[in-house]
Amino acid sequence: MSFKDAFIFAMKSEIGPWFDPTDPDVIAGLHDTPEQKRKIGYVNIKGDRGGLTSYGIAQNSHPHIDVSKINLAQAMEIYRTEFWIPARCEELPPKYDIAHFDAAVNHGVVRARKLLQEGLGVTADGVIGPGTLNALKKPIDPVKFIKARRNFYQNIVNARPDQQKFLKGWLARCDHVQQLLK
Repeated sequence: MSFKDAFIFAMKSEIGPWFDPTDPDVIAGLHDTPEQKRKIGYVNIKGDRGGLTSYGIAQNSHPHIDVSKINLAQAMEIYRTEFWIPARCEELPPKYDIAHFDAAVNHGVVRARKLLQEGLGVTADGVIGPGTLNALKKPIDPVKFIKARRNFYQNIVNARPDQQKFLKGWLARCDHVQQLLK
């Protein structure tokens, strides 16, 4: 698979199944109308710690850029440099590269690495080293791989009940990833 495949897959979770990277509004990052906002996930949801978000990129996590002004190419570059490369997705087997990228986008790179390691049954230290790479050479159980993410989401809600409103969407994201891995 490729970064582009992983990006489109993650955007279908971040934004929705209607995400279309060939749509001129999406390419340009337009958000003047409600329909254009929907196409690029331009939102500011109360209770979401990210604040204003476009293409799944949260303003609060990127104070150095104005996420309201980015276009698709700029969004892709942010995802490639902040998630794909640091998460070492290109070193994972096909489909698992996409699943791991999706986790990195949703949880951050270090947490995604730990969830990957937990799903592989190796020490979850957040460092992709020889032990993790060797485990990736063996058959991977997709259910166990996804279970680590499901548990992580549930732990978030257990610790912060106000996040319950996001659980259904998070678990749907896990379902989406599990379908990919079948």
